[in-house]
Parts: sequence; structure tokens; C-alpha cells
Amino acid sequence: MGIPARGGDGSLPKREALSKQIGIAARRKEGRDDAYSGVLTFSDVTCSSLTLNWTQAPGPVVSYTVTARGPTSQIKTIITGNVTGTVVMDMIPDSVYNFTVVPTKCNIQLDMATGSVVTGAAPTVDPSQPGKNYYILKNSLTWSSAQQACMTCFEDLAVINSAELTRAIPSPSYATWIGLSRSSAGDFVWVIDNQTVYGNWASGEPTNNNCVYLQTNKMWSSYPCSNVLWYMCQEGNLDSFQYHQLFSHAELDSGTRAGDLLYPESDRTYKSDANPHAGQRHRDRSAEPDPGQLVHIRSDPK
Repeated sequence: MGIPARGGDGSLPKREALSKQIGIAARRKEGRDDAYSGVLTFSDVTCSSLTLNWTQAPGPVVSYTVTARGPTSQIKTIITGNVTGTVVMDMIPDSVYNFTVVPTKCNIQLDMATGSVVTGAAPTVDPSQPGKNYYILKNSLTWSSAQQACMTCFEDLAVINSAELTRAIPSPSYATWIGLSRSSAGDFVWVIDNQTVYGNWASGEPTNNNCVYLQTNKMWSSYPCSNVLWYMCQEGNLDSFQYHQLFSHAELDSGTRAGDLLYPESDRTYKSDANPHAGQRHRDRSAEPDPGQLVHIRSDPK
């Protein structure tokens, strides 16, 4: 499954120097002369997303409702409240979107501001570029233990920092740790790429918990890091399907080799026979993977 190619810094291609500003003067509906003005700005416009900013001039506007109408003519409410750095996702490439900002004061709707912007063209996928593999692992671990397991056998916990990746990965059948957690500064950062511009939080999230898991609908939820869940790992620069399964120390200590539990008749290789506790890896090239056991996705190169 292909993901749009990114630039050298890992970001989606952007239209050059695109910053469309729309100035308005919003007045009370009853015609009073106290105008509340501001500037609506579109920036960081890609083929599928943009950042929407509303810079309010001094004035007692309480809140805003922002709607967008795209090529499908379906009206979508983006946000209600203060509009600051709102990232609009899941847009159609090379399409015109019309935005409307409606200021409100004391439950009185003021005159609205409108503006339009054109999204970027969809980038092409370079099939010669290596991508990343993503693995859903059913061995329940704490967040830190899951990260250590991923780092031992693969690269790290999965970084899902774009709408494109969110659409590409399948929905897990159980809550699954990903590589997002709260830093000492209080913000959420990825284990590899600290950028957190993209967000896919479920309603009411994040809470005061510090680690993040993927719900079965692919939305994010925060959760105590000491709880045990499935986890998703990623590994880069691989071009072929590889089937992996990680097992807990308790399972390995039982005297049964990890691969025997899953594929008793298959040809198996192990990362280390001398030390089975050192991140044992199982690869099976003949058996079909259990649904939800393994996910392999060709993604954009980092």
C-alpha cells in the first residue's frame, strides 16, 4: 500500500509561500457600530491538510464556529471555539475549499468571514524508495516494556504522525500501544520524530495519563503507562513481507519455544538460540499470518 512521498525533512510537499489572508470587519446583527475585526490565515497547505489561523483584533468576541465546504459540497464543521493553529485534515488534493468563520458574542451571531484556498496536488509515489513495516504484536506489555521489545527486535514503537499513515494502517482488534507519550514538559511527543502537529485524539482526550494507545477505530487515547496492552512496532528500509511474533518471558520460560505455539509445522529461524530472552524474533515465510497478528505497510521513507 503506497503512501505519498515526503520531502527530505519528512513533511508533505507544500505550495511555495502560500499564506492567504482574509481581513473582515464583523458587526453586531442589530447594526451597532462597534466592529470586531480579525484576519483569517491559511498556511502549511499540502495536498490533504492545511493550518487555519484566526488572528482576532481587540474586541470581546467570545467564540467562533468554522465550517468548510469542499468539492463534495458537504459542509463540515471544523471547530467551535477559539481558532488558533487549527489543522484541517483529510482534504481532497488539488481542490477548492471554502471556509466560513462565524464570530459569536453573548450568543449573538456577528457577520461572518469567508475565504477559499486550493489544496496542493497529490504527490506521486516512488516505488523504488524503501518504506517501513508496521507490526501489531499481541503480547500484552506495559508501554515502556513494549518500547524495549520494539527496539530490541525492530526499530521502535510505531510513529503515526500523519493522516495518510492513519488511513493506511488497519484498525487493531484490541487497544494497542503506539510511540506517543507525555514528555517532562507536559506535551505529547513521538519516540523518534518529536513533531506533534498532527493529532487524532478521541473525544475527551487526552486525559492526565501519560502514554497513548490506538483504539479499534484508530483514534488515540491516553492511558496509565503501567497497564498492559498489545503494541505496534515499526521497522524501516525493508522491502519484503516478514512475519514476526514476540512472546513474554513467562511464555519462553515455560519450556515451549515461541514458534512452536504458533506454527508447529513451519520452518522457523530465531534471532538468538543462546539467549531466548534477548528479544526473540520469529519469522515464518510459509504460514499465513493470523489476522491482526502482523501488519506490513509500505510507507513513505523518513
